[in-house]
Amino acid sequence: MTIGDESMRESETRHYTSARWNVRAGSEKDFVKTWTRLINWTRKRKFGLEEAVMLQEADDSRRFVSLLTWKDLDEIATWRKSAEYKKYISQLQEFCEEIQIRTLRPVARVEER
Repeated sequence: MTIGDESMRESETRHYTSARWNVRAGSEKDFVKTWTRLINWTRKRKFGLEEAVMLQEADDSRRFVSLLTWKDLDEIATWRKSAEYKKYISQLQEFCEEIQIRTLRPVARVEER
């Protein structure tokens, strides 16, 4: 795949999911614990998850962004269809005022050589 001046080979392309989480005040710790349980369960079930990170905004402790790296899109779909995933998302929604979940693909990568 070529976008602008950067080139990416399909075989090197990872797949990503991301979510923006606006957490209710006072629920931040419970939210992170529940998200961590979701990720640990996901790893045990071998859904093709490569890496997961939860980020918290420096200026607003109620706002989080998660970024997950996957081996393929089919695994993401299977994960999201599972009853256990839906249970965890329901639990996470209890801590949140708003959630935006996305599936993303890389269009450029710049790495140190």
